[in-house]
Amino acid sequence: MKILMTTMGMDIGGAETHILELSRELVARGHEVTVASCGGAYVEELTKNSIRHVELPLNTKRISHAVKSYRGLKKLIREERFDVVHAHARIPAFICALLQKKMGFRFVTTTHGVYDPSLLWRLLSRWGQYSLAVSDDVRDYLIKYYDIPKNRITVTINGIDTEKFSPDADCSSVLDVMGGEKGRRILYLGRLDREVSHVAFMLISSAPRIAEMYPGATVTVVGDGTSFEEIRARAEEANRAAGREVVRLTGARTDVREFMAAADVFVGVSRSALEAMAAGTPVILAGSQGYLGIFEKEKLTDALDTNFTCRGKGDASAGAILDDIGTLLSADEDTIDRYRAFGIWTVRNYYSVRQMADDALEVYGRVMHDPVPFRGRGDVLLSGYYGFDNMGDDSILETVITSLTAEKPDIRITALTKKPKFDSRRFGIRCVARMNLLSVIRAMKRSRVLISGGGSLFQDSTSKKSLLYYAHIVNLARRMGMKTYILANGVGVIFSERNKKITAKTVNRADRVTVRDEESLQELVNIGVAREKIRCTADPAFMLTPCTGERLRAAIRDYRIPEGKDFFVVSLRRFEGLQRKAYDEAALLREIVGSCAYAAEKYDLTPVFIAMQPNLDLDVSELACDMLRTGYGVEGTVACPADGAELLGILSGDRGRTGARFVIGMRLHLLIYAIDALVPQIGLSLDPKIDAIMRRVYQSHLFRLPDVTEADLTSSMDEIFENYEETKTAVKNASADFKDLAKSDIDEIIKMLGE
Repeated sequence: MKILMTTMGMDIGGAETHILELSRELVARGHEVTVASCGGAYVEELTKNSIRHVELPLNTKRISHAVKSYRGLKKLIREERFDVVHAHARIPAFICALLQKKMGFRFVTTTHGVYDPSLLWRLLSRWGQYSLAVSDDVRDYLIKYYDIPKNRITVTINGIDTEKFSPDADCSSVLDVMGGEKGRRILYLGRLDREVSHVAFMLISSAPRIAEMYPGATVTVVGDGTSFEEIRARAEEANRAAGREVVRLTGARTDVREFMAAADVFVGVSRSALEAMAAGTPVILAGSQGYLGIFEKEKLTDALDTNFTCRGKGDASAGAILDDIGTLLSADEDTIDRYRAFGIWTVRNYYSVRQMADDALEVYGRVMHDPVPFRGRGDVLLSGYYGFDNMGDDSILETVITSLTAEKPDIRITALTKKPKFDSRRFGIRCVARMNLLSVIRAMKRSRVLISGGGSLFQDSTSKKSLLYYAHIVNLARRMGMKTYILANGVGVIFSERNKKITAKTVNRADRVTVRDEESLQELVNIGVAREKIRCTADPAFMLTPCTGERLRAAIRDYRIPEGKDFFVVSLRRFEGLQRKAYDEAALLREIVGSCAYAAEKYDLTPVFIAMQPNLDLDVSELACDMLRTGYGVEGTVACPADGAELLGILSGDRGRTGARFVIGMRLHLLIYAIDALVPQIGLSLDPKIDAIMRRVYQSHLFRLPDVTEADLTSSMDEIFENYEETKTAVKNASADFKDLAKSDIDEIIKMLGE
C-alpha cells in the first residue's frame, strides 16, 4: 500500500514522533510511505528509514504558502497515485480535503489533541472519510464540536517502540550535556511553543529552589519552538539566581531515547511521558491542559482516559511540581524501582507501536472499501427509512452499501435520507434530502436503479403516510425510466383497503421484488400481487460485519460492560401505542425486570440494555436499569451503540472475550444481530415480523406482548442454558442460510446493473 502522510512539520513533538514511529512500522511491514511537511529535526530519521520526505509550507495559514502547498500536494498525489492520504493536523487536513473533492482519493485524518472550537475554526476544519483520535476524550470532542459520526472514528494510541526506548539504552553520549549527579537529573522534553510550554516555564522558575534543596541537581529542557528565546532568557536568569548552570537548554534533538534513559525524573505529558516510562524513568504528569502528578497505579485510569495528556484533571503549578520532584529525588531505591517497573509495564501493555500500526491499517482497510467518491451520474439510488437514528434500518443501508461495493468497487451510490449532510459523512456516499422533491428528481435523473428497502416499508400500522411515500418514490422512479428493485421488504400489517390497492399496484409494476419472510410474501399475494413475481430472501442486515479491535474495546469502555464477566442483552422500546388493547405498562415492565434479576443472580450475568432507537428506547431502558438497581440490588448498564456493526461486535465478542450469552428482544434487528452472532434469543413480539424471524430460526422462546410473565421468561432462560450447545447449533445453521439468501439479493442487483 502507498501512503502519504501530511503534517505541519517534523520537529520535536508528540504528534511528530507519532508520525515517525507509525511510518517506520508501516515501512517495516512492507508498505511505502511518503511524508509531506515543512521539514524539521526528524527528516533525517525519516530518510534513514527509507521514508521519502517532500518539503511543503504546510505549517502556516498564509495564503501564498497554502496555495503553494495545494499545488505541491496536487502534483504529488497525481503522480504517485497513493492508496491513502493521511493528514495529521488541521492545515494539511484542510488542503487535502479540498483536493479530495476534485481528485477522489481515499482520505484519513488523525486528531492528536483538542483545539480551538470557535466558529471560524469549525468552519475551516476538515476531516477525512475516517478519523483516528488519540484518546476517548479527543473522539468525544470530534463528535461534540464537529458532528463527526461515531462509527467513522477509531481511537488509537501513541505507540512507543520499546526496543528503542529502554532502560538498557546507551545514554553516555548525553551525560555531559545534561550534567548533574546521578539520581539528580530532571528532564523536560517537548515543543516549546507558547500555547503548550507552560510547564517548562514553571520548571525553570523553580530551578533555583531545586538547586538549593538538592545540590548537584540539573534541569534539562529539550525542544524548540516559538517560546525558545523567552525560555532561554528565563533559564539564564534562573542560573544567575542559583549561582551555577542548573538549567540546560539543548534545542531540538533527535537522540531523544538517550535523554530519556539518562534522566532520573521526567516532567511532562503525552508521548514524551510514555517514552520516559518505557525507558524506566519515573514521570511527573504535568502539562498545559492538566496535572496528575507522579505516575503510579492509582493514576492509571485517569492517565489512560486522557491519553496521558491530563486533560481536565486540574491545573499544574510550580509548587506542586516542585513538591513531586522532591518526593522522587528523596525516595529510596525500592520506591523508585516500583515507579520504574509500573511505567514500563503500562507502556508495554497499552502503548505498543504494533497496536498503533494495526489501528491505522484497520482504518485504511475500511476506507479502501468505501464507495468511490463521484460527481455526475450514479448507478444506484437507495430509498428507505434512513437517517432517523434507527439502528436496524441504518444498518440495512450500511450493509447494502458495503456489499454492493465489495462486488463492484467502482459502483456509484446515492441514498435518500433524513439528514443528508450527516449521513453522507456517516456512510461515505452521496446523500439527498428524502423530502426535497426537486433533489429527489435530480438524483433519479442521475441514477439507473432504485432500491426500495429493506425494512417494513409497506405497512400502515405505525403511519399511514409512510406507505404512500415509499409507493410514490417507486412509481416516480419508474416514470423517470429507472429500474426498480423492492428489496427484502417486510410487508404488513396493511389495514386500509386503499393502501392495499396502492401497494399491489406499485409492487406489480416493479422489476424485481423480494421479501424477508414467508408471511410478507403471503400478504402480498393476498392483496393481489402475482406469486411468481415475489422471491423470499432475508434481511440485508444478515451480511453485516461486526466491529473488532480498538473500536470494539472503546465501545465496551464507553458502555461500562464489565470485562471478564458474562452478560446478556435486552432490547426494550417504549410500550405505549404498541398494542391496540389497553394494558398496565408498569406491570409488564416489572415482569421483564424481574426475569433480568433472576438471570443476574442465578447465572451471574450482567444485564446490558440496548437502546437501538434512542428517542423511543432510551427512557424505558434507563427506567428498567434503575428498577433493577433499586428493587433487586443488581447493577446493569445502558448502551446506545453507534451502529449495527458496533452492537454486533458486542454480541459476538473479540480476542477471546465472550460475547452475550443470550438476548431478550423487542426489536427485530436485535434478534437478527443475535442470529448473526450465534446467540440464543427470547423474542417479545409486537408485530408479525418478530414472530416470523423466530419461526425461521426454529426458536420456541417467543411471547406475545403484553401476555408475558416473569415465570415465562425465566423458564425460557433455564431451557436455553440446559440445551445451550444444541440451541447454538440451530442458530448457526439458520444464520448460514440467511446470509446466503441476503447475498442473492446483492448478486441480483449487480446483474440488473449489467443489463
